[in-house]
Amino acid sequence: MLRDIQGQAGRLVALVDDLLTVGKIESDKLNLHKVTFNPKTLIENIVRDFQQGSATHKIVISGTLSYPVRADKELITQVFINLLTNAVKYSPRADKVLVRIARLKNKCVISIQDFGSGIAKKDQKDIFTRFFRASDAGAGNVSGLGLGLYISKGIIKKHHERLWVKSIEGKGTTLFFTLSLA
Repeated sequence: MLRDIQGQAGRLVALVDDLLTVGKIESDKLNLHKVTFNPKTLIENIVRDFQQGSATHKIVISGTLSYPVRADKELITQVFINLLTNAVKYSPRADKVLVRIARLKNKCVISIQDFGSGIAKKDQKDIFTRFFRASDAGAGNVSGLGLGLYISKGIIKKHHERLWVKSIEGKGTTLFFTLSLA
């Protein structure tokens, strides 16, 4: 019972944090504290910790990018965790998620690919809207409020970078975002 209460309290704290971040994004008060870091190392550390809590999916990292980027490391961590969490949540029948790190000119491109049901074409333009849930998002009892992608888009936009989606119904979804090389 105590463990259940702790779990609920943790979810409530996360929700409050998300709502505070939404407020900062909407009032343009989200402050960046940019540092130089290696995105591959950051991703490997997040994936290692994430794998300990999710035995349902193997997360495969590919790419050899070892060039440093300059960004707010804490906020980029939040973006990556949001995207990785969605990839696992929305692909319950799959057993893996692919994470790719690549260089394109002066950018680092990070992608997270799941093998779930994909996002309907009509919903793809709205997935970064606050509180939006795709028409089939409730299928399979997937919980959520529709804040993760909205917050992620706001964080990436504040960095003057891009976050976009490619999805094929029945095949899965890939989310991409860019970071400037240092």
